[in-house]
Amino acid sequence: MPPSHLRALADIASCGTPSRGGHLLKCDDCGRREFIYFSCRNRACPRCHARQTAEWTAARTGELLPVRYHHMVATLPAELREPARHSQKIFLAELMEAAAEAVQDLALDSRFAGGKLAVLTVLHTNTRALVWHPHVHLLVPGIAVDTTGGVHRMAPRFLLPVRRLSGIFRAKLAERIRRRLPNFEFPGAVWRKKWVVFSRPCIEGNQPVLKYLARYVCRGPLSDYAILSAGDNHVTFRYTDNKTGESRILTLPPAEFLRRYLQHTLPRGFHRVRYYGLWAPANRKVLRTLQLALAASRPPPRTEEVPAQQPQKQGPRPCPNCGSVHMSVIGRLQPLALLWQPLNRGPPT
Repeated sequence: MPPSHLRALADIASCGTPSRGGHLLKCDDCGRREFIYFSCRNRACPRCHARQTAEWTAARTGELLPVRYHHMVATLPAELREPARHSQKIFLAELMEAAAEAVQDLALDSRFAGGKLAVLTVLHTNTRALVWHPHVHLLVPGIAVDTTGGVHRMAPRFLLPVRRLSGIFRAKLAERIRRRLPNFEFPGAVWRKKWVVFSRPCIEGNQPVLKYLARYVCRGPLSDYAILSAGDNHVTFRYTDNKTGESRILTLPPAEFLRRYLQHTLPRGFHRVRYYGLWAPANRKVLRTLQLALAASRPPPRTEEVPAQQPQKQGPRPCPNCGSVHMSVIGRLQPLALLWQPLNRGPPT
């Protein structure tokens, strides 16, 4: 088991417990005292990062362009999923790079976009049933900027041809994997099948897709609320079937459930979200200029627009006894020794 999985287990088990440490609060009105324990803030934890998710969504909302967006998905073939499991840092990173580079290269063709796009990529490694299934989600606006600074708008319902994009994506990924892993041999079935690349316009708006991606940016693959029951011999959770959209219930042995859950814990330091093109940090000034230009060219709205929702700041914790918000910190509970330290690094023999 990798050290990142051991640490995820220990952090999730100690999240919100005295082993993480905490604050001792006292109500100024009724005098009640209460301990508030700290969270683990591990990326695999199903309970943490609600505030970080809201902040990330608000930040990306402020960077959106007033155009039609397109939601694209590039999937790793089934024959390459097991090799990707054993070399995650290389395969998953090159998967994201190849998908973004394929979109940018095809967009430079004057028959399609004719310029540089803004690409936001989010890596997913799981299905709803927690099966290992690496794929990349891309959020792309239907507007491009050429080398001379000209702006090109695409058709509202079409961005790029997916069949041609699939071939470019396959070639890009194969080239990158061969460069990073010279001794790796691709299975023959990989070249006899079409690679899945999906694209659709966001007719319902940009916010639903952005919220869908935000759920997997800072949190684990499964929420605490999806777990219906757990015992010594079983874990039962609810998930939504991708094909039918129906809610299903799955019961697994505890060891198999932990294996499915932990296999989606990414290596330490791996970035699940990456920005390319106009969304890259080096092009943020160009993106902001394009935002202002498009906002100035839009006609004034007939009705009053609803402002974008900002992440709500967490208010003071109310007293569970009298409901007063006048709670003061009067002490601090020091954290105990973390459980993952002896697991990662044992004593010398």
